[in-house]
Amino acid sequence: FPTRRSSDLHAVSTRAGKAGALALFYEFVVARYQGQIHRMTGVVVEQPIDEFNRQSGASLGKVRVPPSDAEVDGLFASWRGSIPEARKYLPAARDYFAAALWRRLGLRITETVMLDIRDWRPDLGGFGKLHVRFGKGSRGRGSKQRLVPAINGADKLIDWWLGDVRHRFGPDWDDPDAPMIPSERFDHELGRSWRASDDVLRRGLARATERFLPAWAGGRMTPHVLRHYC
Repeated sequence: FPTRRSSDLHAVSTRAGKAGALALFYEFVVARYQGQIHRMTGVVVEQPIDEFNRQSGASLGKVRVPPSDAEVDGLFASWRGSIPEARKYLPAARDYFAAALWRRLGLRITETVMLDIRDWRPDLGGFGKLHVRFGKGSRGRGSKQRLVPAINGADKLIDWWLGDVRHRFGPDWDDPDAPMIPSERFDHELGRSWRASDDVLRRGLARATERFLPAWAGGRMTPHVLRHYC
């Protein structure tokens, strides 16, 4: 007879397999028939199995619990309060802004890095929207674009960034093709800033976590954890 541990593991893998099968079915329906179903019924078919419930490999069977509201609020309140006194103000403000987008809108780190100034559309919807042009496509189909409503105070966050900070990185602040989140390096041939890298933004989050939320230091707090929190 199987032990309790192996039995439990089998149940977990069975659930993961069923979730994967359902997710694949809905990906097919959304890709092929979403428009037709909407025209016939008025219903918009959506993917019911979100990516956080598609466990596999090392994550199989692990409960992934994000930090609490109090922990996240405390981290970001202390982080923002420290920016004016930071040794290097611009990188400190930039790293905070990027992490706040992960927290408030659930953006992936690569999606964040690839944002351009033109991708902020305050004219769309009640809060404005971010045009995410390099979203993660499924099964190697390339980038998937989407418009993300600037909810959870993200509209005010973006206004602060573009109005008070971004122009200090260089004269490309009004270039719609310039990166939303720049490096401190400037490309004089193109006339615009370089993009901040994934690694730079990860390190910014890690430093802030070590300082303001040490219980989540040591690699526990990541951009994807904040996406999961959102």
